[in-house]
Amino acid sequence: MSAVFAVSSLGAVQKAREPDEVGKSVAELNGYREEVWSRLMDQQLHYDEIEDLVHSFNPAIVSSRSGLEDRIRLMHTISERMRARKRDLRQLGEKAKEKGETEEYGSFKMQELVLDRAEKSLDKTVAAMSRPNTASNRPLRVEEREVSNAAKQLMISYDTLMKQREIAEESRRLYEELERDAKQRLSLGLSSAHDVMEETTQRIQAEAQLSALEGSGAALKKDLILLCGWGENGDPEIAPIPEADLSRIDRMNPDADLQKAIANNGDLIDFRHESHVKSTSSWELRADREAAMNENLLANLNGLYRSACGAKAAYEAAVNGLQAAEIEKAAADMQYQLGLLSVPQYLSALIRYRTAEADKCTAEDELFRAMEAYDWALNGSISAE
Repeated sequence: MSAVFAVSSLGAVQKAREPDEVGKSVAELNGYREEVWSRLMDQQLHYDEIEDLVHSFNPAIVSSRSGLEDRIRLMHTISERMRARKRDLRQLGEKAKEKGETEEYGSFKMQELVLDRAEKSLDKTVAAMSRPNTASNRPLRVEEREVSNAAKQLMISYDTLMKQREIAEESRRLYEELERDAKQRLSLGLSSAHDVMEETTQRIQAEAQLSALEGSGAALKKDLILLCGWGENGDPEIAPIPEADLSRIDRMNPDADLQKAIANNGDLIDFRHESHVKSTSSWELRADREAAMNENLLANLNGLYRSACGAKAAYEAAVNGLQAAEIEKAAADMQYQLGLLSVPQYLSALIRYRTAEADKCTAEDELFRAMEAYDWALNGSISAE
């Protein structure tokens, strides 16, 4: 079974469930434009698709949302039955009134009024539950957000591993060339068996590193695609994550961003809605506790901001290191062409360049991760305790 069908069979709405849905496409039934839906259903996983994929195809999220939607539909059905029963009672009451049956008329009228109050109360509940952000669906929204963030973390880690794997593959090839050169020089009496052994050890270590990266990458990919709704046998292409935008850090301001973080923070939302004794002393204690939680939230937000700034500094240092390695590599290329460098010296320069390249890739992904963590905190994913 392809990943597309594995995904769609788990979560996507395939046919109309209500009369007003008749004639709509699958994309429209699931709340998407055709071009967006087509992109979600292809065999590529992009970072900016994760939230939609989790929302529409993660089995746990789909199951939770289906349960909530089933409850809403059931209440709609009950409300419709109440309206039908009210109409029947109204007709019966009118007939009783025409016949002069005052007692029966009063009974029918009272039942109609009771049903009317019950219907209005039920409709109010349904309207509240149907809003995008309500207490009823908050657990689902929190779960969906946390699953999406976990998937994003996995994708960033996977991206880092794949970049490292590509560089490790090139390094392994270079170490193989060093080993071959050492063996050739040994045959000419220009090196020792110890030299060959050192190069062989380096090559074996490079192969082990490459194998470890491939194994870790495969495990991360499987976890990632399962969170995004693919089946066990799914094998979508994982697109690179976006490049780190340094200007995002310039826009960060923990003091100014605190109010947004407070409004979205789960700990504070739960605290505000928990039951408590309504007294002056209770209100004072709660006010003190909420102030302390706000201070903790600001401290945690500042910590994430410092982490982002530290990641930026590490990235800039890695960029400088790569630039220096590029200069060294260009010089090595020239010297090697002129016969001024031996094969081992030249290959060693290439390996240093690849190492600097790997350091830069890793630093960039860690910077992206740090900036994402700050934004996730503003949207509620941070402790206020």
